[in-house]
Amino acid sequence: MPVNISKFNIIEENRQPQPIGSKSTSIPVDTLLTPKKPIIQTNDEIFFLAPRLVEKSWGGLSAKKFDYTDDETKKYGISVLINGSRMNYSYLKEEDDKNSSFFDFYECNRKYFDNCNIDEYPLCVNMVDTNQHLPVKIHPYRRVTQTQPNGVKEKIIYVVSTEPKTDFVYGITTNNMEEIKKFIANERYGRLLNRKRIKKGDVIYVPAGTLYGYRKSCTVIEIENNLDSVFTFYNYDGEVTDTESVIETKDALNSIFLPFNENIIPKISKFGKLNTHLFNVKIINTILYFGKYEFNDARWLQCVVVSGKALLNWKYHIKKGDIFVLNSDTKSMFLLGKIKIIVSYLPIIKGKQQKQA
Repeated sequence: MPVNISKFNIIEENRQPQPIGSKSTSIPVDTLLTPKKPIIQTNDEIFFLAPRLVEKSWGGLSAKKFDYTDDETKKYGISVLINGSRMNYSYLKEEDDKNSSFFDFYECNRKYFDNCNIDEYPLCVNMVDTNQHLPVKIHPYRRVTQTQPNGVKEKIIYVVSTEPKTDFVYGITTNNMEEIKKFIANERYGRLLNRKRIKKGDVIYVPAGTLYGYRKSCTVIEIENNLDSVFTFYNYDGEVTDTESVIETKDALNSIFLPFNENIIPKISKFGKLNTHLFNVKIINTILYFGKYEFNDARWLQCVVVSGKALLNWKYHIKKGDIFVLNSDTKSMFLLGKIKIIVSYLPIIKGKQQKQA
């Protein structure tokens, strides 16, 4: 493992609230969103969500491909798929199309989420669609500023689509700090930043302390814990004109975990599962048109359908672009159809009481 961060526990101890997020978010919000009380769905097993779309000059057109919009001209750089934070929430989809705040739904219905006492909804899922190089960023593995929130942030990235020969900034080419500083002083970022060739279907784990950056012409889905802890290390000249990123090279430099060794960072297993220190991800791919999947280690499940369509648990028709949460009593998924789903969840911590009477 690149760093042992087991001391940072995002699951509540002794049922006492321990927020892992903050009331701000790393994703810019153009206008203040006013939550409204949710309309409780009659079905309490599955809850379908609707994304919030954020226009960016560097964005692409993938939102239309996922049926999140009918507009073929607007460039949505970020589609907020699952987010229950106060200022950056997605929506609970209602039958009357009057979607309500997922933040409010989580606040009012903790029973569906294993009676979770974490202040704000703990996991976020975004789709990022680029037509320019985005800034190189890092989530610090340790506290480097007084304003930095407690805890660490980790990320798993699923590559939805790319142009041929697209690469991804992933870590650095040297583990010598003096060499790193020389590269920065001489502005030789091309030599310093490690680039990894990516393709559709790749899954990449970005531990805290690892530099990463999206290059143009790629669409990815990010799964991460809800914590506003990020520094911008480098921005490409002439790119990303509407970003609010401020170059924070010194803080970012102090956030790098050394040594960086891509070979020892956990990879997705042959069964499609990848566990971080904070949350787990499973990629379901029903090649044989049916399958049953058990998640007995999950507190609850949140899902994004990447492709295909299927019948879920003999009740629900799901298709590409659908976003949904299964409550904490539903630990299995039976799928009939050809479909690919990204499932993410907080794991149950053995030896700790997970529910209250």
